[in-house]
Amino acid sequence: MRTARLLLLAALTTMAIPGAPALAATPAYIVGSITITDLEAYNRVYASKVPALIAAHGGRYLVRGGKMEPLEGAATRPRHVIVVFPDMAAARGFWNSPEYRALAAARQPYASFDLVLVEGRPAD
Repeated sequence: MRTARLLLLAALTTMAIPGAPALAATPAYIVGSITITDLEAYNRVYASKVPALIAAHGGRYLVRGGKMEPLEGAATRPRHVIVVFPDMAAARGFWNSPEYRALAAARQPYASFDLVLVEGRPAD
């Protein structure tokens, strides 16, 4: 009986109620600072391939390179990236996927990264 109640509760908490506002997803961001040492090789083995993989995991670029202006502290890397995913699970799915791990290993000789995964805020 207890198991049946728990299953019913789980089903009810995942169902959409017609007319009720949807629960806002909490986006997740991979934020990176990058130094590229061999641009041609980096583009060939990594940059040309990773956008499709990001998209396959529900992500998209918010920032990819572009002009940078340091405001405070030491901005030691010249290139930055911010990728948004629907949630932390999607971002981790991308990061831990065998396809991405292979691309990350392939880029190592040509670039160095500082990357963090940050949980965002639901849309207001």
